[in-house]
Amino acid sequence: MRLFGQKPTRQNALPGVPTLTARELKHQLDEGRKVVLVDVRQPTGFDVYPGTIPGSIRIPPSELPDQYGELPRDQPIVLFCT
Repeated sequence: MRLFGQKPTRQNALPGVPTLTARELKHQLDEGRKVVLVDVRQPTGFDVYPGTIPGSIRIPPSELPDQYGELPRDQPIVLFCT
């Protein structure tokens, strides 16, 4: 699965933060694994590409610090932007 035409990549990973490619995430979802999907695109990005992964929560980056504590802790949290 390619999200918005992007190739899977692991660049821009933060040290110590696990990453997944779009293909790995799709495989996990296809297997029925439960994850919390958070679309963290800027509002302008969401306007350009209004689609998102079904079931995801949309939280703009500027609101993430305030809303992070409200996310479920019983499942892995996957942040994505493109």
